[in-house]
Amino acid sequence: MEYQETALEVTALTAGQLVESDRGEIARRMRLVIDREGPILDDLLEKRVLHSYGLKKRGSRIAPLFSEIRASLNAVATIQKSCDGHEHTVYWQESWRNRDIEGEYTSFRAPSSRDISEYPIIEVANVMTQVGLKKNRKVLWLETLHLLGFTKQGTQIRATFKLAQSWAKAHRA
Repeated sequence: MEYQETALEVTALTAGQLVESDRGEIARRMRLVIDREGPILDDLLEKRVLHSYGLKKRGSRIAPLFSEIRASLNAVATIQKSCDGHEHTVYWQESWRNRDIEGEYTSFRAPSSRDISEYPIIEVANVMTQVGLKKNRKVLWLETLHLLGFTKQGTQIRATFKLAQSWAKAHRA
C-alpha cells in the first residue's frame, strides 16, 4: 500500500491569527488528516495542519493549542516510544475503534515522503515481519531500509529499527 498525503486547503495565517482562529476548523483539519493518513504520529499530524495555515514551526503559542485540540478529538490513539526517545501518540482512523490494533494491523505504507521519525513503529515492525524476522539483523535491516525507500542507515533509522525489531519480536514472532 502506498502512503498518500492529505491535500488540505491552504489558509495563510500568522501564528497569532492561528491561535485566535476557529478551533473547530483546526479540529476538522486534524480529523481529515487522521482519516486519510492514519495511523499517523502526533508530530506529523500537527505538521500537516500547521502547513495548511502557511506556517512552518510550532511555537510556544501554537503547541499548547494543538495539544488541547488533539485531546478534544476523542480519536482512536495508541502510544509509542519513538527514535527521539519520547512517547508519541499515534492516531488511527475511526474504523480501528474497539479493535485489536496490535494484532490486526499488519500493513505498511511505503515508500513515502515521511522521515523515519514520522513512521509509526508498528508499520516498520510490519515491514520487518514481511522481510522475515528470522533473518540476521544486518540483512533484515538492509531489506527493511530498501522497502521503506531509504538508502542510508543514520542514527534515527538505527534507533527506529531497533525499536521496531523489538516490537515485532514481542508481537509478531
